[in-house]
Amino acid sequence: MRKINFNFDWIYSEEFDESMLASDAKEKGFEKVDIPHSNKELPYNNFDETTYQFVSCYRKHIVIPGTLKGKKLILTFEAVANAADVYVNGQFAFSHKGSYTAFGGGIAPFVKYDEDNVIAVKVDSTERSDIPPFGRVVDYLVYGGIYREVYIYVHESVYVEKLHLTPEDVLTQEPKLRVIAQYDKIIL
Repeated sequence: MRKINFNFDWIYSEEFDESMLASDAKEKGFEKVDIPHSNKELPYNNFDETTYQFVSCYRKHIVIPGTLKGKKLILTFEAVANAADVYVNGQFAFSHKGSYTAFGGGIAPFVKYDEDNVIAVKVDSTERSDIPPFGRVVDYLVYGGIYREVYIYVHESVYVEKLHLTPEDVLTQEPKLRVIAQYDKIIL
């Protein structure tokens, strides 16, 4: 497995329109940012807590080398507040609800190798009752944006995804080790 840092050279817009998710969308009005990124800088005191609660868009251009063709490519976000829809070259790839957990999804089916690829992320930073911790009393700000790191994990086309080892009969003359492996295979 290889881990590729994906934190630099993103562009960001506080304004959101569905057309921004297309691979050929106009990028006028976007600003250059690096990840981690907060969707809105707030002063330390005396601000309206709804100021950062809006839907925004992040975009990144990347060329994925043809040497990675046939590999499993998993785009992973360490955290996005509060909900994210991820598109690759204008096609929906995966989504996630929750501000504090890492998530990811396979992007190989959407990638054009040795060409420009566009990752677009719709980030909903509003307080929604279907996403914890909202719906109850919250005594802290959650903020918004892609506020933890982003990676692409590159796996071989067949790899062990989960491995469970259980020692058995360890106090006998013939100790054993039970192995349960879950494999994942990409089908091209």
